[in-house]
Amino acid sequence: MRRSALLALTILLGAAPAALAADAKDQFQAHGLGRLTCKRVIELCKTKKEDCQLAVPTWFEGYLTGFNALYSDTYDILPWQPAALIADFTLKICAKNPDAPMLEVANAVIRDLLMPNRIKARADRTRIGEGDDALALYRETVRATQQRLVDLGFLKGGVDGSFGPGTRNAVEAFQKSVGLQATGTPDVRTMIALFYSGPQEGAGGQQPRAQPSAPAAAPQASGSTSAPGNQPPTKLDLNLAPSLQ
Repeated sequence: MRRSALLALTILLGAAPAALAADAKDQFQAHGLGRLTCKRVIELCKTKKEDCQLAVPTWFEGYLTGFNALYSDTYDILPWQPAALIADFTLKICAKNPDAPMLEVANAVIRDLLMPNRIKARADRTRIGEGDDALALYRETVRATQQRLVDLGFLKGGVDGSFGPGTRNAVEAFQKSVGLQATGTPDVRTMIALFYSGPQEGAGGQQPRAQPSAPAAAPQASGSTSAPGNQPPTKLDLNLAPSLQ
């Protein structure tokens, strides 16, 4: 029987080091997993894998819900990404930055992967697909998806936030180009390939790669961890290549 997420968090936090310092410069006291170094989180995940699979996404759900509540320019920082996906990205980056606090890495992921396509104000979702494969996306997310497809050469025409036949056909063509099942529905695996890949040529040119390339490493900066909205320090290797498997 799987133990509760609360119990898993308790186990993972048993050996937390001294807390990150807080001061008057938009920096804050970290609690929970954010207090641990990447090295410690990865060690705990290796020895308590099942607990890690519960605790890390749960921590992210709480942290990102707080982000939504506290930042006036953000309604939903996770418009389509599951918290488990962001946790996985963070652990991959942590493996390259073992001495960094997990909170610092989480803030870098928020800044570089989530902030650009966040939903800034309350918005309705539009239903895409039918039956078990149906999903709901914000119209702003549909617009961002359309724009990415336009940039890659798979979609011609306007970017209007309406998921019509042209957009569906463009998604299907993109899926074929990266070796995914061509359903025409922008599921999570498709969105990972679409948004977290490097610059690519689209239809008629070099085909996008099935294995996305990494975002560029962030520039060096000094200081200690600050709130996400205030550009956290970036002494991190952000060479991240999400897997499609």
